[in-house]
Amino acid sequence: MKEKYLEALMDMACRFGETSEATRLKVGSLLYKNDNIIALGTNGTRAGWHTNKCEDESGQTTQAVRHSEIACLDKLRKSTETSIGATLFVSHCPCLACSVELVEAGIEQVFYRHEYRSSDGIEYLKKHGIPTLKI
Repeated sequence: MKEKYLEALMDMACRFGETSEATRLKVGSLLYKNDNIIALGTNGTRAGWHTNKCEDESGQTTQAVRHSEIACLDKLRKSTETSIGATLFVSHCPCLACSVELVEAGIEQVFYRHEYRSSDGIEYLKKHGIPTLKI
């Protein structure tokens, strides 16, 4: 894939993340396969949840919040497309829990822009043969 397309897709994931209702950290992701965006996700609560707030009164993330990577996979599950062989673009590198799900989903590679507080997720992806690159 050409560098300019990598940058454009990463910019799209980051821009989409800005639509998140989170106040602390807005994260966006997109899945790309066969020259098409097949799913988008942001961190936040599930549709139909009683609130869109991601943090409680003390500023801590609530248990109801799902990360953007999981939201992206959840949206894809409602389509006829499969995640096997897809590429993930995500504004912030995945946490360990999300990385486990990405491996199970058959994601082929992961591009991210910002570091996360832990590199466990990236290490897990690499350990399982999934190339990762900060762009």
